[in-house]
Amino acid sequence: MSPSLSIECDWLDQPAAADPVERRTWAGLRIRVAGRFASRLWDREATSERQTLYIPAFPLAQWLIANWWSVLFEPNVADNVPPSGANASAAQRDWLARHCLRAADAGLMLPRLCLFGSGRGVCAQWTADEPDAYPNMPGSFVSADWVHLDAVEAEHGLREFVTEVLSQVANMSDPRVARARANWEAISRAEDGERFFCRAAGMMGLDPYVSEDWRPGLLSLLETGLGDDPDKPLVQDFLEAGTGETAEAQWQWTTNAEKSLVLRSAPQDVSRRLAIPDQYRPAKTGYAAAHSVREKSGISPVEPVGKLSDVSQALKLGSLAFVEVNHLPSRRVQAVVGWRGDHTPVVAGPVPSRDTNRRFLEARGLYHAIYACDRGARLATSAHTWDQQASRAFAAELLAPQAALLDEATHSSEDSEALVSTLSNRYRVSTQVIGYQLENAGVGGMA
Repeated sequence: MSPSLSIECDWLDQPAAADPVERRTWAGLRIRVAGRFASRLWDREATSERQTLYIPAFPLAQWLIANWWSVLFEPNVADNVPPSGANASAAQRDWLARHCLRAADAGLMLPRLCLFGSGRGVCAQWTADEPDAYPNMPGSFVSADWVHLDAVEAEHGLREFVTEVLSQVANMSDPRVARARANWEAISRAEDGERFFCRAAGMMGLDPYVSEDWRPGLLSLLETGLGDDPDKPLVQDFLEAGTGETAEAQWQWTTNAEKSLVLRSAPQDVSRRLAIPDQYRPAKTGYAAAHSVREKSGISPVEPVGKLSDVSQALKLGSLAFVEVNHLPSRRVQAVVGWRGDHTPVVAGPVPSRDTNRRFLEARGLYHAIYACDRGARLATSAHTWDQQASRAFAAELLAPQAALLDEATHSSEDSEALVSTLSNRYRVSTQVIGYQLENAGVGGMA
């Protein structure tokens, strides 16, 4: 049993189940994530809490098989799980269909638990139901949490569950069981090359086994066109921000920029000299890195930051350069970051029209250069993966420290809009950055 993620089943006989597959897989089911029960619910009839769900397990196993590669590798579409129902966009609903356990079967009592890739592992995030949201259900889920899991352990836990469920229906001739078994065998047999292809498709939200409608060229790009090192961080960044519509052009831009600028990995001493303790969440990682950079470059915790090139020089990294490289085919990518042969960091991409946006992008680039380029160049993207979220948090906290903003907000007599504008001008960041920093500090109505 995986210590990080497990779906535990106590097999039961349920004579009332009309569907033979459901009857064969009826179970007392518990979902445990890092020792916490994501299956905790309030039982209306018993007027008490319980962790066990009494449902057929086959629909959940069937859904996991169908969405296997996306569940494990596709990032979230936002920093938090998207809203449900009418409040979600079409793209968010599609994402939830691939990642939320509740999408396995609308008629089953399942928690709103989403599993998705983080770039460094698998995230499990679940939310509680509103007490009266589902009056016709026997209860409502009461727990909410966010856990970052080791990818190998999370995959092992899901494999154990699917294998156990399929063993319950091993001798059944139902066509649903035959399809599930065949698909599971394809997943289980995947060797290195095929596994990379499936993982790459999953990162982009695509089904690797249904490629007939893909754009011409995408199939060959994912099969053979991404180089000899599929685990190269630059490849991962590209896939996590990629779409089927722009993938080929985006990969060409990425490789051209990397080669023309001869971008390399960071000098070996950089991450060691500027190392920070591991943090539980990417935002905390970014904040800790920003505090460390301010301290090591001699900037007080509250003063505005000048040029980012001066910051990098103060850290003995050489002068951070921004090199203009235009014609980016996707807004999901903002820049490529790496190191030149003279051991200076480089951010390359289209130059943002606003100074505040350029400074924010340069600050993100500085984070990647210090903390993420140990194995080569990286992309700064809009993806909601660990390194991308950490780089955004780093840029916000480096340029506009939350404690300083909070102090200003506490003592200012200006209204919210005027205060945000004042702070935006002082710290030379966008009003959105100021608003989010204050919102995250608990000052409402600023974002």
